[in-house]
Amino acid sequence: MPFRVIPALPGGSNKLPESVKEQCLEIALQYPEKSPRELAWYITDEHAYFISESSVYRILKSYDLITSPAYILFLALPGNISFSCS
Repeated sequence: MPFRVIPALPGGSNKLPESVKEQCLEIALQYPEKSPRELAWYITDEHAYFISESSVYRILKSYDLITSPAYILFLALPGNISFSCS
């Protein structure tokens, strides 16, 4: 399948057209389990135009669809730290 060329905007800007952003958002909402990398690959493979992982990330972040990873924090209390040298 040949790739579509998205025409450049006047002024030579590299900004993505709103139609591409909206389509990316629709696809992300269809596949919420996919990461930005997987979505970028999916769009490239299925919709025949290239979009970078970072562009997908920025689009999703602008709609608050990127969540922070769940971190497990450990609290070290004074006196509970032990070091061993072998």
